[in-house]
Amino acid sequence: MAYYCFDNLSWSPGKYDALPVREKALVRAFALRSMEKRREETQRMKEAGRNG
Repeated sequence: MAYYCFDNLSWSPGKYDALPVREKALVRAFALRSMEKRREETQRMKEAGRNG
């Protein structure tokens, strides 16, 4: 998660590490949702390319 926040939010690894446990859980849930939406969009684009 620290890498995701670093790469996508420009957070230092320490910023994620310093979060309280509940906030880390929330950031994790948001990040996983974001990754899943990105994966689904990529899949739709691949399928559209095959069918287009």
